[in-house]
Amino acid sequence: MPLFSSSVSINTQHETSWDTYLDSGNASTNYQGASSAQVNKSVTRGGTSLKRALFAFDLSDLSGRNIVSATLTIKTTSGFGVGSGTEECSIHLIDTSSSDPVYDEVTWNNRKSGTAWSVAGGDTAVQAGTFKIDWPKTTNAVATSDDITNLIKTKAGGMCFILIKTAETDPTLLKAAIAHDEDSGSTVADLPVLTINSTIDHRKVYNRHEMLKFMNKSRGLVGKATIPSLTK
Repeated sequence: MPLFSSSVSINTQHETSWDTYLDSGNASTNYQGASSAQVNKSVTRGGTSLKRALFAFDLSDLSGRNIVSATLTIKTTSGFGVGSGTEECSIHLIDTSSSDPVYDEVTWNNRKSGTAWSVAGGDTAVQAGTFKIDWPKTTNAVATSDDITNLIKTKAGGMCFILIKTAETDPTLLKAAIAHDEDSGSTVADLPVLTINSTIDHRKVYNRHEMLKFMNKSRGLVGKATIPSLTK
């Protein structure tokens, strides 16, 4: 048994790269500029409408790491405190084998302009799993889930797209998470965040630096070498 572990633990936080929602009642409308990402099932005289939040996270910095645990934190908007109790929502990993959703083109009908979802509303034939979170009905409350680790393990090193929806069996009060307008350039606090604990073999980091020093000595005045990217 080795005296010291070669594994180094690293905690990282990833705010949403973009966030929006899909609305079956306005199936061709893109909501990337909305101030909130909405979730509910509403029933009116005009019919049934489903709203589902869609969050994108860039996990490219996790390439070569082992995902140990993950927590999703969502902060609700100021107009959220209506009703009582909690609303249980489910978390789904979007299948991106066809193509990644595009933030200013995605709608209930399409992943991006001219490319339809395999099933409208972001439902996919292949899902990594579905997990439950409690969404407190309290103004500016934070909702977290510690059960989404397996959802994102396969997305380390790339983009991760998470869909959140209610059970959609009965009408529910509108849920809204703080989102932001990607076109505005303004910073909004308390965006949805993935907090991820991962590990990496420190010997890979050591070897990278040894390689860098060797390459720089060999290259001389040609130029400085860059540290190679971590791979599997």
